[in-house]
Amino acid sequence: MNPFFTIVLPSYNRLKSIREIFLPGLSRQDFLDYELIVVDDCSGDGTGNFFEKEIAAEFPAISPRVRYIRNGQNKGAPASRNIGAAMARSPWLYIVEDDVQIDDPRFLAKAKTIIDKLPGDVAVVCPLRLEARGEVHYRNPPNNFVRIGALSKEIYVDGTQEYSGFVENAHASSFIRTAVYNLIKEDESLFYGNTFRDESDLYLSIREAGHRIYYCGDVLKSYHRNDLVRSGGQKKVNSLPLWRQEWMLWRNHYLFVRKHYSLPLVRAAAFALVRIVKIFSNMTGLYFLKNLLSRMRL
Repeated sequence: MNPFFTIVLPSYNRLKSIREIFLPGLSRQDFLDYELIVVDDCSGDGTGNFFEKEIAAEFPAISPRVRYIRNGQNKGAPASRNIGAAMARSPWLYIVEDDVQIDDPRFLAKAKTIIDKLPGDVAVVCPLRLEARGEVHYRNPPNNFVRIGALSKEIYVDGTQEYSGFVENAHASSFIRTAVYNLIKEDESLFYGNTFRDESDLYLSIREAGHRIYYCGDVLKSYHRNDLVRSGGQKKVNSLPLWRQEWMLWRNHYLFVRKHYSLPLVRAAAFALVRIVKIFSNMTGLYFLKNLLSRMRL
């Protein structure tokens, strides 16, 4: 029989976070109707050796459910997610990051219960994902997990909101209908750096195709341990000078708004202003400034 969930785990040089953060939480799950597809994006840190030779001894409950794929060259996160999703045998994907920590042993069981009760036009189910570095995102008004900037089209995400309801976009590490994902897929050819707006583009494309996104932060809760691992994955971008990081973010946002909205240069200019305020707010501790942007929906 095919499983209910396929967990797609793309990773690049992040064996430490896989071993210490993600797999321990998965091993404690009391819902076992899943398969785990690991897409190793040509890592050089022993990820392949671990999944081929060591996982059975460390995580015996997970090992029989694992399918390990190694890319012949580094292709980036969107391409790796697409590769994993194309191999899925289940009706639902859980596309997760390797530094997501799941403490609730009934996380997958609760996800299935929620999914079973949702209407057929719901294609994405998004859990709460608390950030280890607490001021990464915004603080939105209550019952506003996501707010979309009217001009900039910035996606103001508040990862602390605990409620359930339909939303306009989502974060990484969400549940997605397999058939919908494989019809739309992540746009692996468009986004420079492969680390910003790729998931936002996927979710908006899913909504444009007539599906809905359901957020359930009061029931499903995970923890993004972006404080532990300092290399691999997106950390290779975070090690760049600030101006290069911001150029990548601005360029990817411009490509995103050009694909989905009118007036892309105007919106990208407004987004640049949003980024300047956010950087200043984070550097000075004046967090109310960036939260004001969210409330204004610039």
